[in-house]
Amino acid sequence: MPPGMPPPGMPPGMPPPGMPPGMAMAPVTMPPPPGSDMESEAKRAKADEGLQPEAQWAARHPTVTLKLLGPNGENINVPGVTIMTTVKDLKTQLPSDQLGGLAANKMKLSTAKLGVLKDNLTLAHYNFSEGENVIVGLKERGGRK
Repeated sequence: MPPGMPPPGMPPGMPPPGMPPGMAMAPVTMPPPPGSDMESEAKRAKADEGLQPEAQWAARHPTVTLKLLGPNGENINVPGVTIMTTVKDLKTQLPSDQLGGLAANKMKLSTAKLGVLKDNLTLAHYNFSEGENVIVGLKERGGRK
């Protein structure tokens, strides 16, 4: 029996024998299950924490030059990308010959501070600035092994 659990036959919330009276057991809260909406909301809030609104950022930074690090360690400069470009559109603009023929639907773009970038969001949403470093990786599928 785990410590702190009442013995069988005792009602929940009752202290086990030997515990001082008036000392009730604290309720046990479980973390949200992986992949649940509650977990993703918490992750999203952490990733978006401290970012300015998309429209404000776009007004001050109309274009950006990105520095990409390819899957094989090659550096790729992408000049003159508009800030309202979606991550998906950016993937299609990347020179696939410099990425070893990697197709856009197989790419995963990420940054050190934001993590993996979602295809449907713009660079302005992520508050990209001039010379931002982006890592191009291979999109992985599947779960735990």
